[in-house]
Amino acid sequence: MLKALCVILLSLAASTAEAETVAQILTQEEYNIGRAYLTHDPALIDQIFADDFSSYSGTSQPDTKANWLKSVANPRLTTTTFKYSPFDIRVVGAMAIVQGENEDDLHIDGQDASGLYSWMDVFELRQGRWLLIANETTPVKDKSDRRAGNWVTISAPQK
Repeated sequence: MLKALCVILLSLAASTAEAETVAQILTQEEYNIGRAYLTHDPALIDQIFADDFSSYSGTSQPDTKANWLKSVANPRLTTTTFKYSPFDIRVVGAMAIVQGENEDDLHIDGQDASGLYSWMDVFELRQGRWLLIANETTPVKDKSDRRAGNWVTISAPQK
């Protein structure tokens, strides 16, 4: 009986440690998506997004990986900072859900397009890599509704 209890406790400890490692990986991937926009680096998006990625952001038509790659590479779009809320990360087998908010400083052709957004990303473990397979993003109209906690800011490299 004691041996069975020890095995159960050890497997729970291992699964908790594994979930924490996955959370660290997914947190870094979320920050890398912001870095891709800050540095106009579509290669980062290409590494993180699955080929069958889809996103919904207030329209009935899905956005694709190809569209995100074009957006990141667009020189008319400039982003100087991304501010991230603390993330809620749930790992369920080979799937993970990451929820958070970000506030960005974004300009398109010099016009301010900044905003606060609430989002949910779904990752799937495929061939040993966590890939982003789905995203839903919603603008937050009232900035006083921001998530509590310590927000992390990543900025564009100085020129």
